[in-house]
Amino acid sequence: MKCRSEGGSPPPSIIWLFDNTTQAGQDLYSVSVKEDGTVESRIQWRARAEDNGAFMTCVVSNKALEGRAPKTVQSSRLNVLYKPTVTVGPASEYIVEEDQAIELTCQGQGNPQPTGYEWKHIPSGERYLDSKWPIRVEQKSAGEYECRASNSIGESMDRLRVDVQFKPRVVTKDTVTPSEGDTGNYTCVAANGAGEAASTWTILRVVHSPQILNDIYNGEALAATDLGNTARISCRVSARPEPKFAWLKESTEIEEGPRFSVATAQIPGQPDEYESILSFPETTKGDYGQYLCRATNGKGAKAEAIIRLKERSAPEAPLQLKKMSTSPSSLFLAWKQGFDGGYAQTFILEYRRLNPFTETLSEEEVTTVEVKELQRIDAPMSDSTRSKRSPGFQSLVAYNLTNLLPKSTYYLKIRAKNQQGMSEFSPILSATTDDVYEDRTVEAPAEISYNARTMGLVLEPKPSSDVCVQLYVSFGDMSRGVECWPSDREISELPVGGQFAVRYCSRNNRIQCSPISHAVSSPSPLSSRWRYLVPLLVGLIVIAFLSILCAICCRSRRGVDDKAKKAKKMDIRPEVSGPMPPMEAKNGMTHGSATDSGVFTLENGQKGIGGGAGSVNGHTFSANETLPERDSWPPHSGPVPSQFDPFHNDPYLNEYDGTAWRTSVHDGSGTGSGPENQTATTHSDGGDSDSEAFSGQGRSSSKMASTSTPGDLRIKTGDGTFIASSQRADGSWRKPRKVKEGYIPQDEQPKYQAKGTEPAVRGRAPVGITPMALAARGAGGASRPQKPITAIEKEKACITPQDHVKRKMGNVQKKLDEITQLEERVAKGEAEKLEKNQLTKIERKAHYNDEMAKLEEQLKALDVKK
Repeated sequence: MKCRSEGGSPPPSIIWLFDNTTQAGQDLYSVSVKEDGTVESRIQWRARAEDNGAFMTCVVSNKALEGRAPKTVQSSRLNVLYKPTVTVGPASEYIVEEDQAIELTCQGQGNPQPTGYEWKHIPSGERYLDSKWPIRVEQKSAGEYECRASNSIGESMDRLRVDVQFKPRVVTKDTVTPSEGDTGNYTCVAANGAGEAASTWTILRVVHSPQILNDIYNGEALAATDLGNTARISCRVSARPEPKFAWLKESTEIEEGPRFSVATAQIPGQPDEYESILSFPETTKGDYGQYLCRATNGKGAKAEAIIRLKERSAPEAPLQLKKMSTSPSSLFLAWKQGFDGGYAQTFILEYRRLNPFTETLSEEEVTTVEVKELQRIDAPMSDSTRSKRSPGFQSLVAYNLTNLLPKSTYYLKIRAKNQQGMSEFSPILSATTDDVYEDRTVEAPAEISYNARTMGLVLEPKPSSDVCVQLYVSFGDMSRGVECWPSDREISELPVGGQFAVRYCSRNNRIQCSPISHAVSSPSPLSSRWRYLVPLLVGLIVIAFLSILCAICCRSRRGVDDKAKKAKKMDIRPEVSGPMPPMEAKNGMTHGSATDSGVFTLENGQKGIGGGAGSVNGHTFSANETLPERDSWPPHSGPVPSQFDPFHNDPYLNEYDGTAWRTSVHDGSGTGSGPENQTATTHSDGGDSDSEAFSGQGRSSSKMASTSTPGDLRIKTGDGTFIASSQRADGSWRKPRKVKEGYIPQDEQPKYQAKGTEPAVRGRAPVGITPMALAARGAGGASRPQKPITAIEKEKACITPQDHVKRKMGNVQKKLDEITQLEERVAKGEAEKLEKNQLTKIERKAHYNDEMAKLEEQLKALDVKK
């Protein structure tokens, strides 16, 4: 809400009043003075259901109004929408008699008013759609009833309990089928409410076959002793009549004698329970292991238990820690003992209380209790470790943990301890104590309010000295007890955003308290200074996120630019180990891309420099020749000295053998770089012609005709000139390409160059050529388009994919023939001992056969496609 005052001198002050004339705390509103003298105040708080219909009053005053009534303005009444609050009746604990006619009522109060009511009987699930439920009481009518009321905002519920009283009935059975668990003492008590009750008792003993009572751990019972000590192995059984025991080890019955003794006796105080103890002195390692206890009494099947004897150790962790019952100040706990390790064991119980304000656990607030005095109880089985016992029950140890606070949640865990050490902790158990006992004779607080200045509670009437104030806090659906505050201690500095309620409790008995008060809320953190801090924090987080995002984008963009610059500067040709030749004769791929791995081109050596007039004297270099001039540049400008050799500088065509460069050409078959696929080239520079001699293992090629300019390598057949088919990196094939005589590929056409870039390019020499050689080449005029050399005539050149497959089939067949010859030599006895590579070749025969079959299928597929 906003209140504004215009005019007035000096500027007025503004305060706010609730509809009950209570002044609002200063932390709920702000006052600001504008440049034109206008004073404005804003107030905000979290609306509650109780605020529906309420209004605020703005009070404005200054010194000019002293002695007179201040100016006031009243807001319109609030219309707060909220889900219904539900009240059921006639009473929360409704005691009725059988066959009585009653009516359960359900009243809902909400904004808007509730539009639907639904009753539900919890035990039976029966439902009734109305705010009032008429019932003719029967015994089955007893139990809890729940009523739900709903409107457009939500729904709420409340419960009551119906206690049905009825005449006693005596029901007996003519026959009863007893079981082993029915053995024990029975008492019958008769009472009519007038005078002392009469009672009698009897002992019932049921004839039954033996039942093992030992605790079972992972399928076997346990016993323990140290080496050299006397071993005592106990076997406990329930049976009637008395059973007979037998002991076995490794299927051999143990007879009493000088070393082994067996003692059998009835367990005191336990009807029909017996114990047999096998003992022997000076235990050795051979005595450790499994023993079998067998009990029979002629009344059914025999009972057997496997008992393992082991060395004494620390105890095992307790099992099944559970809450059996609760009170406002105690938790009755029970658990299953783990194996004691052969020693008497005690238990260490640790627990922590959940902080009701923060709903978290504190590491420092741990309470430890050593449990020595235990109770033994029979509890319903959930996961019994006993082999057989009375149906549905197991034996547990129990402890009553006291001095706890009411309606508080505790987290508990327990472990065992003996002379050897401690076990691991059991899984953590969460348990909540009950609320206090309500006593309407204790005076209850009539009014409770929240003081924003002290962040505490104001109670009316104030508590007397013989009571304490039990405080409750809730930050959601669950309310928890805090503590009982002394009456002279102020309840202050409570956390914001919670709901609080109190009771007055007797100081002598703090679990006997008055009815609880209504709940009050502390303002939300956003209603004060937090409403400015939170938007500021959100803004800072957004700015930080945008800054990080910009930095990432800039860094990514800079990385791309750096890579582009680096790529421009890098020589895309592979490194060649060895001295680079002094002249450049750059080759280029004639067509397509770098993936045309089956086609390579050659250029002739550098032609005469200086337009032909000053050509270099002819010289032929061999593969093993070494000239010092190859590793150095000419020492002067002008004509190139005759001893200088301008040979190819393309690393794809030049190989350095450590002493000299060798120019190699692949034949386009794509089958490797072995000697059979290479041709050695020698350069003879004279005039305008070069000669290239090609030689290879097992094949020869015709002499290449000279041309005026260098170009690409092509293959000529009877059908014309082709660029052979080749296999891409992904395994697919390119078709053979037929070209015309004199065809010049696009990438060898002269490129357009802007005049503005000529000075920058003119002064730069390519890698591998001297500036003077570049100048000498330029003297002959502008570069002209290169023309292809005359094609090599190859009758058996691989033009189509079928040719490639056939060649591969020939290679595989050659290897199979070699294997066949080798096998024949072995069969004739000509090769007594085969070398390792020969054995490997024979072992790969099946692989070659499979490869041949695949190639045949591939050839058939290509023929069909053609």
